[in-house]
Order: sequence, then C-alpha cells, then structure tokens
Amino acid sequence: MSHRLFLFLLIAVLSASACARSSRTRTLPDPDLSLLTSPDFDRQARRFETKALGTLPELLEAGVMLNPQLRSLAFRILARKSLADQGLTFDTPMISLFSMGLAAKWSVMVSQKIPWPSKLRQDLESRRAQVQVAAAELAVVRNVLLRAVKVKYFELYEIGRNLERMDRKLALQKKMLALQRATWPTAAGGTTELVLLDAAIAQTDNERLLLEASRTRTVEELNALLGRRSGRITVSGGLPWKLRPPRETLLRKALVHAPEIGKLRAELQARASSEQGVRLRYVPDLQVSAGWGGASDPAMGGASSPEASIMLGLSIRIPDWHSNLSHQLKALRYEQDAIRAGIDAAELRIGSELRNLLTRYDALQAVRCRVAGSILPRTRKAVETLTVSWSAGADNLQKLLQLVDLELQLEAQVDNGLAQMATVLALIEELTGETVGAADPVGESCQK
Repeated sequence: MSHRLFLFLLIAVLSASACARSSRTRTLPDPDLSLLTSPDFDRQARRFETKALGTLPELLEAGVMLNPQLRSLAFRILARKSLADQGLTFDTPMISLFSMGLAAKWSVMVSQKIPWPSKLRQDLESRRAQVQVAAAELAVVRNVLLRAVKVKYFELYEIGRNLERMDRKLALQKKMLALQRATWPTAAGGTTELVLLDAAIAQTDNERLLLEASRTRTVEELNALLGRRSGRITVSGGLPWKLRPPRETLLRKALVHAPEIGKLRAELQARASSEQGVRLRYVPDLQVSAGWGGASDPAMGGASSPEASIMLGLSIRIPDWHSNLSHQLKALRYEQDAIRAGIDAAELRIGSELRNLLTRYDALQAVRCRVAGSILPRTRKAVETLTVSWSAGADNLQKLLQLVDLELQLEAQVDNGLAQMATVLALIEELTGETVGAADPVGESCQK
C-alpha cells in the first residue's frame, strides 16, 4: 500500500510540474508576420527579385518582402513570442537519493520549487513586454525603409519628367535648326543663328546624358533599398501628393501612433516589468518534497522492520537578500526616468518637425499653384508669339532660346513641386506611422 501511495505522489508532483511548464497563454494578439515568416517565403520573394516594377505599391511590397533586416526582426519577434506563449512555468523537479551506512537508512525524495504566484505572472509579463519591444523595433525600421523607397521613387519621377522636357526641348531646337537652314542664306545673321542653335542642341544633349546617368544611379539605389541586385524600375501611376487627414487630427494622433514614441513606451514597459521582477525577489518561495524511505539495519534504525514509509516535507527558500537588490532597483528607476525624458523630448521634436513639414507642404503647394495658374500660361503665350515673330525674321534667336528655357524651368517647377509635396507627405508618414497621402488627380492640386 505504501509503495502505491509513494508512486502516486511521485507521479502527481511530476505531472503538476509538466503541466505548468506546458501551459500556454494566447492573450497576446498575433502580429501580422505571416508574410515574412511563411514557409514558402523564398518562392514568394523570388518573383520580386527580377520583376519589372512600376507603381509605388509594387515597390513598397517588394521592399517589405526582400529587405533582410525586416525579416531578421520578424523572426526575432517570433522567437520572443514563443517564449511568451509558453505560459507559466515551474522549475524542473529534483530527485534526491540519501543513504546512511550500507543501506542502513535510505530515502528517495522528489522536490519541487513552487514560486510565489505573482512571480509567475510577472515573468510572463516580462516576456510579453519583450515581444512588444521587438514589434516596435520592426515598426520603426519598416517606416524608415518605406520612407526611403518613396523618396527615391519620387526622385525617379522628377528625373523622368525632366527627361521628357529635354526631349521636347531637343525636338524644338532641331526643328528650329531645320527651319534656319531652309531659310538661310536669305535670312539676316543666318550664320550666327546656326552656331547658336548648334551650341544649344549640344548643351541639351549633354543635359540629357546627365539625366540618363542620374536615372541609372537612382534605379540602382532603389534596387539596393529593395534588397535586390538589379531589376527594371519605371514610374507609373499618380503620386500621393494630397494630404488626407485634417491638420488638427494629424497633430493629435501623431504623438499616439508615432513609431519612435511607441518603441520608447515599449522599452519603458519592459523596464517597469523588470523592476517588478527584482522587487519580487524579496518574496520567499516554497519547496514541496515527497519521498519514500526506510531502515533495514536494527543497529542504525532502532527497528528491524524492513517496511518503507512515506516522507513529506515543506521548505521555505530564503529570499535573495545578499545581491544588493536596492542598487538594481535604483538603476532600473533611473533607466525609466531616462526613457520618460526621451519620450518627452521625442514628442516635442516630432510635434515641431510635423508643424514644419506642414508649413513646407503649404508653401510648396502655394508656389506650384501660382506658377501653374498664372506665370507658366503667360510664358507659354510669350513663347508662341516670339516663335512666330522669329520665324518671320522680326526677332533674334537668342531671346527665343532664353524664353524657351524659362518655359521649361517653370514646367519643371510645377512637376517637381508635386513630387516634393509627395516627399513631404512621406516624411510625415515616417513620423506618424500612418498613411496620410492620396494620389488624387493632379488637376485638383490647386483647387480650394
């Protein structure tokens, strides 16, 4: 009977420990990591390695899929989340064998440390806090990557539009050269104007070559940001130039959803959890023991009965008083104070940067609309008038070439102003962690 009772107690202690170690908690929501950590990720990512990309959503998806740093952080989150999902855990039980003399007195004991319940809960909270820190790090890195991809894409848009203008300028200059040659030797000053046109065409060719080189370099930089060695990238679709949310809402929500502030708050929560863990080291733990033992030597045991007996024990583990816990607590409190000060500084800086970016956005839109609404139309009309006058021999070529250059510069200011507005919104999105730009029709960019 005593044998069976001992075996029952032994199995009960081991089963309780095993159940505690294997219990799982699902209170944490699973972050959206399936894209970066799926088993067929390599197959999905391979289609982006050489695919020709054109729209901004395609480039952003490729950046998330191919960037190795993002995937590394995603697996780090899963590693920490696995520990958080493990649940409340006990230490491994300990089995001890004692003997006095040659099998005179003997015992077999199974001991299990039972921590204070609040220690188990705090350990689980600490692991959850580490998951939140890793997720916040991923959000910051992802936002920085997406902003860099957007800015390079907008640069590529500007280069493409400038190349289109260079092509139109070159075609106009060649047309003027053909007209001058057709009318030369009767046109006064024909030789001088031919030299001017030849020089203008050569200069436009050089500018176009520089723009082509700049486009090649920008494509290479964009491919490097995406995490691929090569691939064709073009610009298609509209730019997200329009600010969608109201200014007041944007300023208010920026301090709540800003990834940088979210990372600091996650770190603050992790330090607070660590502080609570250090405090709980002052609380004693219990240790429960169950065993089976007996004596077979009358000279040592005082009795000659060979029957064994059940042995039960309860111990209190002395708290960790000798480790200078007060210094550890003080250090953790200082770290939390430093993080709080960092949050305050980040809120002030983000608010200031956001207001500056909104002011710059308004200025870019005002300048662009003024040029597109009045200055550029008048310049185009002047170019048309002067072209007719020059064709009739009533004006000189140099004035016409200067006016054509001015027209193209104003067109560039209008086009590049739109790209710069989209760039400002990309910087706002990096600060706030929210999508604020919309690709509305360009014709609505100057409507009240």
